[in-house]
Amino acid sequence: MMTLSNIGKTFAAGFQLGPCNLQVGRGETLGILGKNGAGKSTLFNLMTANLDPDAGEIVLRGQRLTPEAFALKKSLGFLPQSPVFPPWVSGEELLRYAARLYNLDREQVVPQTLQRWDCHHYKSLPLALCSHGMQKRVGLAVATLHDPQLLVLDEPFSGLDVFHLRTLHNLLATRQQQQLSNVLSTHILPLAAQLCDRVVVLKNGNMHQPPDWGQQDNEARLAALEQLLFA
Repeated sequence: MMTLSNIGKTFAAGFQLGPCNLQVGRGETLGILGKNGAGKSTLFNLMTANLDPDAGEIVLRGQRLTPEAFALKKSLGFLPQSPVFPPWVSGEELLRYAARLYNLDREQVVPQTLQRWDCHHYKSLPLALCSHGMQKRVGLAVATLHDPQLLVLDEPFSGLDVFHLRTLHNLLATRQQQQLSNVLSTHILPLAAQLCDRVVVLKNGNMHQPPDWGQQDNEARLAALEQLLFA
């Protein structure tokens, strides 16, 4: 689905990400873990072509991904850690606008998506008047509206209650069955152990992978994550 080859990004403040090599398989859920400042959000912005790497290249579905590859970027769905929406628009207006950009049937897909994420009862409320959790669900609705080939979620579980966590769990499982790919970050290690087919830990801009992940049960996965993160 996606290949990152020798990706690097350096910032004026001195932080350097990479070089990173990574593959995301079709139908795979990949976890990107690490403490704050490790480079997760930078990596996600590179993977969604919101940033251009200083070195290396990213290939999505056989084509090079760049910020100018507008048609290819429609294969992506992205939820940033702190999504910023125009505060004066409603969730429904935002979804109708997104549906138009993706050439989707607004009358069908928007109500379905609002219902899936339990946004229908505040669909006409300006986002400025919505709580953090309500806005997070609108962000998930926008990211998943078009059933993207690759869904990138930066801390998607924060702000969700147990009911909406289940919705997200079920969606990730359904996408895997449909051979659609997911990449996510989380600080909730048991969720990473449970949901991810594979994980990568970022430490000081470099990638590390716990060994034997695929052959381990959740308890062993959790122990391996803790050892790698806190070593």
